Amino acid sequence: MRLNARAHFSPNDSLSLQKEDMAKTKSSHTTSTELLQQSDALRRQAEDLKRKEIPGVVARMKEAIAYYGLTARDLGLAAAGSPKVESAKPPGKKAAKKGRQGKQPGTIKYRDTAGNAWTGVGRKPNWFVAALAAGAAPDSLKVDAATAT
Repeated sequence: MRLNARAHFSPNDSLSLQKEDMAKTKSSHTTSTELLQQSDALRRQAEDLKRKEIPGVVARMKEAIAYYGLTARDLGLAAAGSPKVESAKPPGKKAAKKGRQGKQPGTIKYRDTAGNAWTGVGRKPNWFVAALAAGAAPDSLKVDAATAT
């Protein structure tokens, strides 16, 4: 309540002015404890709201991942040595087949005089079988570690 300098006021008016002044003073002198409590309450409200928003955010992310055909590696989520995670493809689309890309050849363990080489893994090559049939010992075709490459 504002008073005009010319206006006449009663003791009741004075009392209401004092109450208003006290209310202003009290609100401007909030303690640090009260502010921390208010801050904690607001933080809890923000965390609750964030938790409620998560399902919608995840749904929109899944939709974008499917639309663009992104993989965990594309998003930077796959570790360097971890197997590739196939992305969620939209219905009706098939993932491209992955060939033997990136597979490093093994270390050569056997070699003949014609230059044929075998790692010793998998099915025996025809040249190796023919050499054994001709009487060669497997150890005679073995390559030492220094010249294996």
